[in-house]
Amino acid sequence: MMKKIKKINIKYEIRDFFRYTWPFYQIRDTYYNIRNGLFRRYDLIRTGLPKTSWCDKDYLMLYGMMSLLVDYVEKEECFENLDWDCTPDHKNAANEIKEIYDWWKNYKIREEQISSQLDTWHDEFSKRSGDGIGKFNNSKASDKEDIESEKLHKMEADLFKEEDEMLIRLIKIRHYLWT
Repeated sequence: MMKKIKKINIKYEIRDFFRYTWPFYQIRDTYYNIRNGLFRRYDLIRTGLPKTSWCDKDYLMLYGMMSLLVDYVEKEECFENLDWDCTPDHKNAANEIKEIYDWWKNYKIREEQISSQLDTWHDEFSKRSGDGIGKFNNSKASDKEDIESEKLHKMEADLFKEEDEMLIRLIKIRHYLWT
């Protein structure tokens, strides 16, 4: 019997020698650590929030998790690179990702609505208080202010409930967020 001769590709042998030999892989790893530590910070989540202002942790959590989802959909192009029809679970996860992504893309509209409602309430409060905060001169303005205040609180409560629901939904499908 003839012995089968293994064909050696010199190019790959040299590459593997330099890749796995002690000083070379240590230099390569040091280079990657410096590059990723200074320029490509994979350990940070870019939230898009202003860097100089204070944000509470619940707000940071919402923006951080949603920015990871946006990064997954837009930069990693998950719907172009993966087959989501392979199992029913994957199909459901893809639908969830799309729904949460669409919700987040329209989130600013709801924040603007609340801000507008806050302005309306503030205008009613200013009318009610007159020149000073302690001067209340109109009961109709007071009723209107109360109505605007209740609207504002309901809108905020509904938004908080939506945020919680979307964060929970995102956590439930987090195992599908890889490419």
